[in-house]
Amino acid sequence: MFELNDIRVHRNGRHILNIDTLQLATDSFTLLLGHNGSGKSTLLNLLARQAVPDQGNIQFNGAL
Repeated sequence: MFELNDIRVHRNGRHILNIDTLQLATDSFTLLLGHNGSGKSTLLNLLARQAVPDQGNIQFNGAL
């Protein structure tokens, strides 16, 4: 399970992603929908560890 806590991502003075808490089960299907520029790709990059948040932490199965 992915657990995201207090995630903040800022780019060029803009708030790209603000997540207080989010849990995503790894044994089910999750769909991301949103307008262009809403942070979908940023969230996927964080989950894939291709980017790091400016604030907060992401745990996968209890490990940072």
